[in-house]
Amino acid sequence: MLTQRILVQMALVASLTLAGQALAEDVRPKVTREQVQKEVSEAIEAVKTYSIQKREAALAKAKVALDKLDRDIEAQEDALRKNWSSMTEEARRTSAEANQDLRRRRQDMAEWYGAMKHASKNAWGDIKQGFAGAYEKLKAAWRKAHTTP
Repeated sequence: MLTQRILVQMALVASLTLAGQALAEDVRPKVTREQVQKEVSEAIEAVKTYSIQKREAALAKAKVALDKLDRDIEAQEDALRKNWSSMTEEARRTSAEANQDLRRRRQDMAEWYGAMKHASKNAWGDIKQGFAGAYEKLKAAWRKAHTTP
């Protein structure tokens, strides 16, 4: 009897927890693509100003920017999947190519991020510039992916 009551209470707590999480996700403010791009651009600009002594701060800012990019890319891919059946063959091809390019550019940024983790003092400036340059290429791919039908 006691075991049944505990199990019922545990099930109730679990379902209330899940309901609370679902509700919390629904009330999260929607972030526009423009807001994401602005925040990421600001983070990349900040990274460019950090000295080697502030590597950890630069890495933290870069990681936040990359995470935001990842969420936006995933949202773009979700939207593409949802609209796939209503798209023309040409639109599908163009959108798929744009998203592949976006993913490639994001991977380039990840490689520069990894280089930032291990850069020597002498290489730090070049690595930061490489990371920022990779972002500029990603930004162009991002615009293309978001303007593709």
